[in-house]
Amino acid sequence: GLRWNTGTDWEPYLNMFSSLESSHAEAGYLFLLSTVRSITSSYTIYLLIQAIFQYSVMYWVISRFSPRPLLSVAFFYFISLPLLGMNDSGFVYVYLYYQLGLY
Repeated sequence: GLRWNTGTDWEPYLNMFSSLESSHAEAGYLFLLSTVRSITSSYTIYLLIQAIFQYSVMYWVISRFSPRPLLSVAFFYFISLPLLGMNDSGFVYVYLYYQLGLY
């Protein structure tokens, strides 16, 4: 949530947040952007809200459904670690985290 100018997908996300226009973004993601933009124009605040949302959903799902929460968190990060360095496809990985958290 506190990253700044990090990764190859930084500029496309910043531009999408600034202009709220993208032909390849999902409606839910654009809704999240517009909701945060109605509160603040700070991209840093948006990143914090997004991180809090992602980790809150993951915490709720793991604490509710896992008999071994610590093992589940470790498993999640081990399987997602290779994806964290693969920013060439940009938008796909943010959606992946939301989908993992919601399903």
